[in-house]
This record gives sequence, structure tokens and C-alpha cells, in this order.
Amino acid sequence: MIRPPDVVHIAITLADDTLAVMAFITREYAADGSVTWSRQATKEAVDAEVALCSFTADKMPVKGWRPTDPRDVPADRTYRDALRDTGTTIEHDMEHVKRLALDHVRQERAPLFAELDALWMRANGQGDAKAMAEIEAKRQALRDAPQVMTKALEAVRTVDDVKAARPDVAALATLVIAVKG
Repeated sequence: MIRPPDVVHIAITLADDTLAVMAFITREYAADGSVTWSRQATKEAVDAEVALCSFTADKMPVKGWRPTDPRDVPADRTYRDALRDTGTTIEHDMEHVKRLALDHVRQERAPLFAELDALWMRANGQGDAKAMAEIEAKRQALRDAPQVMTKALEAVRTVDDVKAARPDVAALATLVIAVKG
């Protein structure tokens, strides 16, 4: 088994204050365990490596970087776009986490609207007022999901609280399946 490379983890703060974490390889090994190459994690070497990276489609400029312990980076990557480097710790920007959570709910419900719309059109074409009303109630539940979550997010303090506040979009999906029945 080939020994994994030795790395220094680098927390990189981009111009919009988002965070990227890079594993800067300092030593790589051959299959026999011998060192194939090595380098020091000097400011110049890390600057050069960071300059080669493209962190966004429009090559977001880098504000700065610092070495970090990988244990300081939250293991839960659900809201990794909300990670910020305070200079001493890496933590979630909770307002950004809340916005991301709402975006996730909106994205998850979008395909459900398409299915419910098709079912509503079929029920309408068949003149089935009862089915139309049931489907419309389900569409309204989907429409209300972000507002319900926004209200729940007012009291959250942690990423786990945000996860607990998220509506169960999978349960909303079962509403669609029940109508298709």
C-alpha cells in the first residue's frame, strides 16, 4: 500500500469572505515508501500553489490564507459555503447558513411543483374538483415551506438547529406520490 502524502492544510479566504481549504502536499512517497519529492510549505510556495487554483468559475481573488489544523474544519460539509475564517477559528456564518438552508428547500421542492401541476391539470381536465382541491392544498404546503422555515430559523443558533428546522421535503414528496396513487 502506498503511503499517503504528507500535507499541510491551508485555509484560504476568498474576496467574498468564503473559505476554501487546500491540502498543500509537502512530501510524496513511492510504492516502496521512498520519498519521490518534497517541498517546504513556505509563504512563496503556498502563494504559488494558491495562484494556480481557480476557486470559482470567475477565478475569485484570494484575500489571504493561513495554515490550519484539519480538525478545526467542521466535518459536516452540508453548509460548507457558509464557512468563515475568523483568523483563529473556522466557523459557520449562521446568517449565510440560514440563506443556504432556504435555498436548499426551494431547490428540493421545485420538481414537486412540476409533478403537482401536471396532476392538477389532469384533474382539471377530468373535472375532478375534489382531486383539484387536494392537489392545490399540497401545492400550498410546498409554497409555504420556506415561510414556515424562515419563522423557525429566527431562534436557531447552530447548524444542527438549522437542520432540525428544515421541513421534511421528502414527506412533502410523499404528498405527490399519494395523489398519483
